[in-house]
Amino acid sequence: MITTGTRHLKDITDEELAMILEISHLYGAKEFWGEPKITRINRTMFKDSITIRYGQKRLSDGLESSATLHFDYGNLSYWASFREPYSRMSDRASICNNTQMFLWLMAQDFNVLEPLVYARIIPRTAYTYLTMGFLVANGSCGDIELEGAKFFGPEDLDDAVTFKNAHQEGVDFMHVYRLIDDNDD
Repeated sequence: MITTGTRHLKDITDEELAMILEISHLYGAKEFWGEPKITRINRTMFKDSITIRYGQKRLSDGLESSATLHFDYGNLSYWASFREPYSRMSDRASICNNTQMFLWLMAQDFNVLEPLVYARIIPRTAYTYLTMGFLVANGSCGDIELEGAKFFGPEDLDDAVTFKNAHQEGVDFMHVYRLIDDNDD
């Protein structure tokens, strides 16, 4: 077996996990939300995976955000689930598609070739959930105005963006929302 390093990813330190969070860029803009702070690391919740809870504090008013980075070292992938102030999930990303993360892990003497044999390569454009369509509406996540909103099918993202651009003048916050099917069965 060919190896790239002597360390196993399951043995990554808390300090190195902080660097994984930094390289992932799955946090709010630091100029707006401040530095992300890790609050808890759990190495036993899921098999071959580490969960990293973290938060940020909005600089303008101190509102706190909370999120969890899932570092699936068994499949060389990662994603984040955000709880506050808005619930959402990022797409699953492959470490193999993040050159900076892949090379940084190699530089830390991690054997990334061993799990690479088993890991799925996740295309950069893959979605975690099935996209059911797009909704163009005025408002933010917590307060959407359905009057004047328009629904577009799953293949019509370009049409949704065109509609948004044509109708955003004179409204507070016209946005394209991706509607997803999160039903597991």
